[in-house]
Amino acid sequence: MVIEYLHVGINLKVNGMNEILIYARQIIILLFLAYEAFEDIRTGTVNTGAIALCGAAGLIINIITGEPGTYSMLTGTILGGLMVLISFLSREAVGMGDALIMVSLGLTLGYEKAVILTLAAFIMAALCSVCLMVKGYRKKKESIPFAPFLMGGYLLVLGVCR
Repeated sequence: MVIEYLHVGINLKVNGMNEILIYARQIIILLFLAYEAFEDIRTGTVNTGAIALCGAAGLIINIITGEPGTYSMLTGTILGGLMVLISFLSREAVGMGDALIMVSLGLTLGYEKAVILTLAAFIMAALCSVCLMVKGYRKKKESIPFAPFLMGGYLLVLGVCR
């Protein structure tokens, strides 16, 4: 019963309310990722409270609008969960905070957008890492902040996906 309700959503179509909420979700995610990118660059950590707040706000908007569907949110969250597992198994080669951001984004955006965002972020991070190593600014084993690349991936999602 609950899953059926989540799948259908409240679906407010009064005076374009769905569109307003979808734009609000995009702005919330953009501000959240800008904050987390700044924190990741500045301190090397991310704020788990902000991650939870973004995920909760996204979930509420998703339930009201019915977008993305329940299965997309669930599989998007599972994708983020796989990143948490990879973070744990790799002794945080991918930071746990970054993986938790991906859980929140998977829940909020759904599977398809989360996959595009994740792939774009990894490709951008890899290219940046190669450039930094070639220029001599970083060594092979040194880490770089990943949240800025998640923000870049989200900007790509905004440009490519509806």
